[in-house]
Amino acid sequence: MQLEPAFAYKGLRLKVIRRSPDREDVELTEERVMGETNQFATEIDHMAGCFITGRRPRTPGEEGLQDHKLMEAIYISAADNRPVRLERFAGLDKFRNP
Repeated sequence: MQLEPAFAYKGLRLKVIRRSPDREDVELTEERVMGETNQFATEIDHMAGCFITGRRPRTPGEEGLQDHKLMEAIYISAADNRPVRLERFAGLDKFRNP
């Protein structure tokens, strides 16, 4: 699989390359071009739907808080020129969804 560009807001192209089920020496390529999407509006719509239906969001606030702690540690580390220790997790953290 290839996704180019991987981090843009428009013009995403997903290419899937696989072997032919009939011949191993033949590759089949499928390409999908994603349309322009307002990712922030989509995220807000998802969160609003979760509030209305009582579902758990794909990215809960606790996960955002974790991201914020990581970013803050990076800034402190860069400013003070020293490592910053964070709480260690064994395996996946408790906020990842299935």
